Amino acid sequence: MVTTNYEVGVLREPGVEAFMSAAKKPITTWNAQELGIETAGTDCFNMVQMYEPVQEGKCEILEGASPEEKAEKLVTRLTEVKVI
Repeated sequence: MVTTNYEVGVLREPGVEAFMSAAKKPITTWNAQELGIETAGTDCFNMVQMYEPVQEGKCEILEGASPEEKAEKLVTRLTEVKVI
């Protein structure tokens, strides 16, 4: 069974230099034998479900005349939703 998701956090993206150096490196591949994996009886599998999770975004703009007023509203709102 293989499952994946992106709920752990935001993935870190490498910089341009890392992309450029990675493009020059050879891709190493291994087969099951090289990894010591027994392949007998693995020629059949059943995919139960494959989907992309729905990502719902919610944005709330806090208005204020000064940065202090905006900060106060932010703290109040975070307290209301029990984040702090």
